[in-house]
Amino acid sequence: MYRDSGCADDLVLAQWVDGELEPVRADLLYVHLETCASCRERVDVMTRAKRICDEHLWAEDETGREAADEAIARVRAQLARQLAAARPARTWWRHLAIAAAAVLAVVFVLRMDLWEPPVEASGARIIAAAALSERSWAWAPYHVRRRVLSVDYRGSAYIPDGRYRWVSLQWNRADGVATISKRFDEANRLVAAHWRDADGREFDYLADRPVPYEVIPSSAELRAALPRLEPARREALEAFLTRRETLLDQSEQRRSFETWFTRSTTADTRGATARRLESSRWGEVYYIRTDQRFEPSPHGPSRILAENYISADDLKRRRLLVTRYGPAGRVETQDTYWLAYEDATPADFEAESMGTMMVGRPVRYWTAVEVADRELEARARRLVPQREEGTPR
Repeated sequence: MYRDSGCADDLVLAQWVDGELEPVRADLLYVHLETCASCRERVDVMTRAKRICDEHLWAEDETGREAADEAIARVRAQLARQLAAARPARTWWRHLAIAAAAVLAVVFVLRMDLWEPPVEASGARIIAAAALSERSWAWAPYHVRRRVLSVDYRGSAYIPDGRYRWVSLQWNRADGVATISKRFDEANRLVAAHWRDADGREFDYLADRPVPYEVIPSSAELRAALPRLEPARREALEAFLTRRETLLDQSEQRRSFETWFTRSTTADTRGATARRLESSRWGEVYYIRTDQRFEPSPHGPSRILAENYISADDLKRRRLLVTRYGPAGRVETQDTYWLAYEDATPADFEAESMGTMMVGRPVRYWTAVEVADRELEARARRLVPQREEGTPR
């Protein structure tokens, strides 16, 4: 995939631009592009050429062959001007792009009635591309990222009805990942917060709890306690630690992404189609509706209906309205708006930490036995532990 210098070759970059590169390789390439100006320049040239083709060759035009010929001529002229500006070393790509445009043009003229706009081909693919883009942005090494969301909950088993503002930060440090999540109500009162340090230590706050502040030990402290536990608790605590360490380890996140990608584009969502809509708030967006149905279960939903609004220009998720149909007629809705995707600094992260909040206040410190018992209790309910942490999914 990569040259000795660490740079991708032109074919791989072309696959990236077309959205055809397999997810794990695309994720790695995204990280490389953040530090390589040469590859970014090549991607920029390819992206502009592709945009020219998309704008003209995929447009439906009922005026016939003459109009199509004019569109093809415009594309060829624009491509020639655009790609001529590239450095001479890029002649392979210039010739390839012009040849590809010519092939598309012939198909466009001869089989125009069989083509559909690419966006209609697979809503699931656009959803996956948006998730990949957001995940790659969030997990860039050594960066601090902040997201701000507005979420309206109705019928949730865990969060009271109402609209909340979520602020989450993620700091991808050399020694692991640290995260902070805070939830504010409509009166701007902090009602819940969670801070996980890179060593796994968790600081939790819930305003309405008798003791609002709780601390769960670091992974090293919990592992040191394992030999003292009986087998059932030891196995439960090991499972908890494995799950926690997967959340903290960036390399594990990348390895698990391909599994997630496959699961997220199952047959239930593969048929979803996307429509382009014009919004006053975000400009042009893809609207994608998915409807997944499951075998009836006393614990999980039997149906999940999701409406996605994704910006067409940068593939950033802007709104997600999810309706879950649970057992006994229970209906839960979660309407999420992404208000901001922001770069932040380590100082910003430290300013949001909860250490100073706990000074002089009662704090409950969890023991290894309590963590293991909570894991066992969750298994008995056949539920993954639900906490007040993290951004809404």
